[in-house]
Amino acid sequence: MLPTLIGLALLSGAASEPSVEAVGPRMETADPMVDAWGEPLSAGALSAAVADWIVLPHLGAAIQPYDTKTGAPGVRVYLAPGFSGHPTQHERFLFQFPANPGPLVDRALVLAFHSFSTSEESIFLTSIPQECADRGWYLLAPLGLVDVNYGNVQAQEAVDRALAFVQNFFTFNEERVYAMGFSMGGGWALSWAMRHLDPDALRVAAVANHTGTMDLVGTYENGSPEIQGIMSNPLVFGSTPSRDPFAFLRVTPFDLFHGLPNIDASSVSNLLHVPIYHHINQLDNQFVLLAQNNIYKNYLINKGATVSVNEVSVSQPPVHDWSTLDAEGAMDYLAGFSLPPEPDHAELYVDREVPYLYTHPRDIVDDELARYHVTVDEPGNAFTLEESKNLNVISFDLAAMDLESTSVLTITHETLDGTPDEIVLEGYFLPAASITVNGGAPEATSYDSITAELSVTPTADGAPATVVITPATAQVAEVRTFAAR
Repeated sequence: MLPTLIGLALLSGAASEPSVEAVGPRMETADPMVDAWGEPLSAGALSAAVADWIVLPHLGAAIQPYDTKTGAPGVRVYLAPGFSGHPTQHERFLFQFPANPGPLVDRALVLAFHSFSTSEESIFLTSIPQECADRGWYLLAPLGLVDVNYGNVQAQEAVDRALAFVQNFFTFNEERVYAMGFSMGGGWALSWAMRHLDPDALRVAAVANHTGTMDLVGTYENGSPEIQGIMSNPLVFGSTPSRDPFAFLRVTPFDLFHGLPNIDASSVSNLLHVPIYHHINQLDNQFVLLAQNNIYKNYLINKGATVSVNEVSVSQPPVHDWSTLDAEGAMDYLAGFSLPPEPDHAELYVDREVPYLYTHPRDIVDDELARYHVTVDEPGNAFTLEESKNLNVISFDLAAMDLESTSVLTITHETLDGTPDEIVLEGYFLPAASITVNGGAPEATSYDSITAELSVTPTADGAPATVVITPATAQVAEVRTFAAR
């Protein structure tokens, strides 16, 4: 199938589908049977639109060549409802790839997220595609189901499905996946990166944010009735912040309360270990976005994040535009990074029960952001779990943390909300010889020999606790025997 796709992409001629570039703040869908104004295509137009498509029913996809104007081949892809991650909406994306890929180590992938009320087509009006072509990189530009999506959960699921489709046919360096976006797309890029930290799935090695939308609740509250109507549309957030704050906060990079960071919803902290290229035009006429980005930049820098600040003063219109970004400089920055190692300190905000780095929140409070801080002390074979909130059960991959289950393990624990946390430790082949909490008995313990997991609930109220776990002598011998095989 790969040669077929390349051959298709190299075909000459423009795509026959009608223009779908958005005009104004409206809701454009990704349905190929609907034209730019939301009306069904005529029979004649429909026939022309599908004449040069390859349909892959088993993948729920239709593909046609796309002229990237960079010399590199490209395709336009539609994913049918269900295959798109949404039950009723198609997803549409553009994908550019090198005709003659270089060594795997050089095959980076850029996820480029479009701005408010434009589409994936807008990425190809910038110099980003040419930069990718010149470097032999891959480029994926998603629509996100609708043109105004603010990086909502449905839009992010559509990106996941687009990536899964691409991985059926192309191999790129999974250590060098970069996200970049402008305005709405800048916030979307950060949000996708901060919510995708599973070590066994695609993660982002670095992010380039150009004046991204950081505070989605504030965007709604300060928006016009038209903007509020779009944001409450079922294809975006499906509600208002007052009725369903979780829908907004779960994808919000940086929530502000009276101009100050909301410590319960500063999810961009998930990226403290990920390099970020920060670009703004200080003369941008989107003053709210400008203020949000200046606050978020300072927040990350004060937290010790790796942030490259690129600020310009462009007064010649358009001042709020992709064009103020030095794309070559941004790509040069991204190119310097591969997937960073697991950090010794992480401040995590989680909205779902999936792995985040070496942690896996297995049970969190419904419709709430859970949060917690983890600090690993490898020399001391210890770690700290503190400031947890809305968290019920969390597991730790000790091997990924470079900690040993065969030595005495010390855990320092305290919750922020006064509720108990069940801590599950992976890699215990036998029950522990002893477990103490502040020198006494823990609130609860259990052991699962099938999964080799030891569980400890230190206290009933999340009070400060020091947990000391002494392994069984046989555990040490068994692990040493296993390692010697």
